[in-house]
Amino acid sequence: MKNFLEVALTAIKQAEEIIMGAYPNKIDFTTKEDNSRVTLLDKKSEQTMINHISSNFPDHGFFGEEFGKKNEDAEYVWVMDPIDGTHNFLRHIPFFGIELALTKNKEVILGISDMPAFGELMWATKGGGTYLNRKKVGVSNISNINQSFFATGKPHIFEKKGHLNGLLNLSKNCYDFRSDVGELTGGHFVAQGKIEINIRPEILFWDIAALKIIIEEAGGKMTDFLGNPVDENTREIISTNGLLHNKVLEFFQ
Repeated sequence: MKNFLEVALTAIKQAEEIIMGAYPNKIDFTTKEDNSRVTLLDKKSEQTMINHISSNFPDHGFFGEEFGKKNEDAEYVWVMDPIDGTHNFLRHIPFFGIELALTKNKEVILGISDMPAFGELMWATKGGGTYLNRKKVGVSNISNINQSFFATGKPHIFEKKGHLNGLLNLSKNCYDFRSDVGELTGGHFVAQGKIEINIRPEILFWDIAALKIIIEEAGGKMTDFLGNPVDENTREIISTNGLLHNKVLEFFQ
């Protein structure tokens, strides 16, 4: 596991150099069919990680936002989002980063989440805990929903998915909320105990693969809205400090 982590940390730092080298400047982009924006930096970042990992583990597979799946039936498959929060990145809003996870037989065993504009590098390994800049961190111990903070996304997505009432009722019962910091920042905040709940009604696996193990190894929990385990087919997630998880699920049943 140590060798996997060392290679992954080097790969993500190489990707960071690419995107942060361009961050101070105006960044060109194109628009995908789903109306999301992408830059050449997304592709360069992902390819850089693939190249470094492949040079160390030539038999491993990949599943990335920009280049899709390669050798997907391999025992070990790396899941990556080269710039999570591209829209923030383009507007020079610091809520963006790089996500890299390793699965073994489809189970996430390692995750790294790098938010370079904040100087936050988080990682976790299965059974090894969660670290922020090499210091071990954990979720909060708040067990009263009335004292909890949560972060979430765009309300119209909740409406589209039939979850708007759940969102509104949760907001009435929590102490406060933050919107929209993005799933990446929200995941960082849950794992560090800064907030208790992060809810995302529309995601893809590369958005949350690394955050899944980071939150769980920090003592928290991540499931879909029905409480099912997260896998590559999951399209919505609730992340909590664990103590509040069942209570939060009730709002979306």
